[in-house]
Amino acid sequence: MKKITILALDNSLSSSITGTMDIFSQAGLTWNTINGIKPRPFFEVEVVSREGRPVTCLNQFQIQSQGPAEDVEKTDIIIISSIFDFSTLESDKALISWLKQHHENSTTIAAICTGSFFLAATGLLDGKTATTHWGFADVFKSMYPGIHLLPRKLITDEGSLLCSGACTPIHHLKKEKPRCA
Repeated sequence: MKKITILALDNSLSSSITGTMDIFSQAGLTWNTINGIKPRPFFEVEVVSREGRPVTCLNQFQIQSQGPAEDVEKTDIIIISSIFDFSTLESDKALISWLKQHHENSTTIAAICTGSFFLAATGLLDGKTATTHWGFADVFKSMYPGIHLLPRKLITDEGSLLCSGACTPIHHLKKEKPRCA
């Protein structure tokens, strides 16, 4: 079973935390139940924060962390929630070091939407491609000129470093006329 660690940050969109948790927590449960197969989760999912305290999201919703990030010794994937307060990058140096250490230990790191700023702050994306929310593309380029930003891409894949350009890519689907068979 793969272990997924969601790094919940203050001023995130709550859906970048709870939606991610729902998707990974349901893998192996819903489909199996529908098909009459014994539910078997595919992922162990945990939510962590800088100090293990609850995080307050952009909409003022609080999400309880299951512990401090520093207590995570081994995980397969770390998913960074979106952020909307880039000044926290300066105060979150311990988390940036934590991400770098996990990446050195073969952990895949994925950033949701503006969480790519946090991933970029590690230096791991230098010389690579990334994406972020298109509305913050100019800010991203000015802060991280050594990263090839592709703000029109919904997902960039640099092997063990992934970025998504939005929290809810389903909202970007084009409305098309339904086709009848």
